[in-house]
Amino acid sequence: MKCIRILGVLLLALSGAFASAEVLAQAAARILFASGNVSITAANGTTRPAQRNGDLASGDAIATGPNSWAQLRFSDGALTSLQPDTNFRIDDYRYQGRPDGSERGFFSLLKGAMRTVTGAIGHGSQRNNYRVDTPTATIGIRGTEYLASLANGLTVSVGNGRVALLNDAGELVLGPGQTGFVRDRRTLPSVVIRKAAVSAPAAQEFNRFVAAEQRNSEGGSLALTEHGEGVSGGPAFAAALLSSTGLTDQVHGAYFPGATSSEFQLVTSGTTLQSFRYFEFNGNLGTANAAQQGSAGGMSYGLWLSPGATVAAFNSAPPHLAMTNPYMSYVFGTAGALATTGSVALVPIGGTTPINAAGTTGTFITPSPATFNINFTNDTYNFSHLQFAVGGATYTMGSGGDQTLFGESRITGSNALGSCTGTGCGATTGLTSNWTGLIVNGGNNVGLNYAIKDPLSSNKAVIGVQVFGAGPVVQ
Repeated sequence: MKCIRILGVLLLALSGAFASAEVLAQAAARILFASGNVSITAANGTTRPAQRNGDLASGDAIATGPNSWAQLRFSDGALTSLQPDTNFRIDDYRYQGRPDGSERGFFSLLKGAMRTVTGAIGHGSQRNNYRVDTPTATIGIRGTEYLASLANGLTVSVGNGRVALLNDAGELVLGPGQTGFVRDRRTLPSVVIRKAAVSAPAAQEFNRFVAAEQRNSEGGSLALTEHGEGVSGGPAFAAALLSSTGLTDQVHGAYFPGATSSEFQLVTSGTTLQSFRYFEFNGNLGTANAAQQGSAGGMSYGLWLSPGATVAAFNSAPPHLAMTNPYMSYVFGTAGALATTGSVALVPIGGTTPINAAGTTGTFITPSPATFNINFTNDTYNFSHLQFAVGGATYTMGSGGDQTLFGESRITGSNALGSCTGTGCGATTGLTSNWTGLIVNGGNNVGLNYAIKDPLSSNKAVIGVQVFGAGPVVQ
């Protein structure tokens, strides 16, 4: 696969992490862990020790000593692991919660080695908004996971996606499994056999994901686990929230690599999601009704219908997001390895009915003209004619043409095209819509968690889940 397949979260900001633009603007990254001697030097020259869950800002420089490691989670969902004796600087970082063209991730690797799984920045049409400067070459991406090491030159090994190495002598583009080497600024980058080497502190870096209380017929655990470096697949989860007060507070989730049981958990009973944790984003079904739970295409989906559920995010004092009695649609599964060539055309095979901010459920239009297409050769996907009706309005959503396949065995997106017909519409065109989806079983099935905002109508917003596959249309 030419796009990322991150080390073994759908799914959306699970679009990387659950967060809103206000929170993301406050910090460029969070320190997932710091082992050994790790320090941070701010842009004003002040130095402080790195601490777990500490925030990093644009302009901060992170230094690791001998036998020391650090792992950073950026607000766009990217993961960066810093190796011993490494100096890494966040030169200019901007991300407002979703790709809108203004995002930017400019970094410098001044010494040592790093491993990176990129996030939303640098994908799609804004690929030049991501770069890592080193003494010998500049690293650009095409959506990827890679290792970079400075030792008598720069060595870069690509796990998935593409990396461009650019210096005064020219440019070299590396694909999955390839390694490039650059001796100095005036030497043309070249493909080599040896790979960049990194190490990890025991049982900390890119640990396993746990989905609690999933059992087989013998009572054994069916916990979703993440795979090792360079292997695609793993757990995926997405959710869309609506406030039961009628306000539209949407939060999307994403495929999540490198989680630990304390950071990311799905507690399920069959296909019903009882609770979830994503770092500091927590939800609990409580006494709410778990409705329409089901499964299709290797994924489970359902609705939380209030009252009784609670969701809170970024549990500082007070929490940035605290919702009592929210409505929530969700989908989860295990993302599989993706094809590298060819294409598939998928049709709806299952999902929930839509629900609006007042708790009114509607219908998914069947037989549906909706299609979901993936072109693995070109690393693109598109969907169109996703239609559903609720509250006297019929909505039609589409991706607006080909979108870049986001990798990690998932697709994510925002600001799809949306339109509305019927007396319940607040607006007929230009509606703000968002979606998040995961790809499983090598791309044979896609779970799409959709949301569309219609703030001028009584619907306020509508959310739901649709699973696409090669089978017959069902609903």
